[in-house]
Amino acid sequence: MARILRRRGEINLVAISIAAPDTTLAYSLISGIEYVLLLNQVNLSIPTDLPDGYTLHRATLRDLRAVHQLERLIFPRDAYPYFDLALLFLTPGVINLKIAAPDGSLAAFVCATRGLARDRAWIVTLGVNPAHQRRGLGAALMARAEARIGRPCVRLTVRESNQPAIRLYQRIGYAVIERKIGYYRDGEAGLVMEKRTQAGEG
Repeated sequence: MARILRRRGEINLVAISIAAPDTTLAYSLISGIEYVLLLNQVNLSIPTDLPDGYTLHRATLRDLRAVHQLERLIFPRDAYPYFDLALLFLTPGVINLKIAAPDGSLAAFVCATRGLARDRAWIVTLGVNPAHQRRGLGAALMARAEARIGRPCVRLTVRESNQPAIRLYQRIGYAVIERKIGYYRDGEAGLVMEKRTQAGEG
């Protein structure tokens, strides 16, 4: 059984059930997950310009519960289900980064995927806890994710009514290229925004 995950980003991730009748396929999937789990155990601390006490790290499966809670807080209508978020941590090629607050709690999270196109990547989700907003955390996460992606074109989808997010994206170089009518479950339109990064220059 396969599922396609699509919401704020065109991620096109396919999840194959562990209970698939093809036991060889199921075993291969489990082996791949174990491999990704080993990779995710490595804590990657990345220097960046952040307010005092805030630190940037690779997000891992250990952050799954906190990321899920953050999604539900910020996107009450669109939060990814727990299982879908788990797939984002387990799928090779998906970039998950977090900013930890001075007290160690999750302040912000970003997920990005290179997808299938060699010249394009997608920001799947970006969230900053309201208690830590207006500190430049969202822009810092986007900059690091774009650098890690290494693609000349990065896209994302945002609710048409989410003006604070749209202003942030415009400020860091994104522009609206498409309006998708009825993109969200409640019928609201989604705006596809695009940025040409330094990976595509020269």
